Amino acid sequence: MFHTRLRQGLVFHFWEPVMNTFLSAVQQFVKDEDGITAIEYGLIAALMATAITAGFLLIKTNLLSVLTEISSNLVLTP
Repeated sequence: MFHTRLRQGLVFHFWEPVMNTFLSAVQQFVKDEDGITAIEYGLIAALMATAITAGFLLIKTNLLSVLTEISSNLVLTP
């Protein structure tokens, strides 16, 4: 019985709309660039945060000594 349905094309006609829906969803996902843009912005933000953190770590000791010197030279007035 299954073989006769397969020969008549009933099985193919059952799966054809399912496959068309699946293929159209995949094509729409590939064409959609909003997700890619969001990922790119996220990667850029992470890279900037890493660069800023590394920059602060490099100038930390020099900045601390400059601020300490400034604070020691300030005169407090009563």
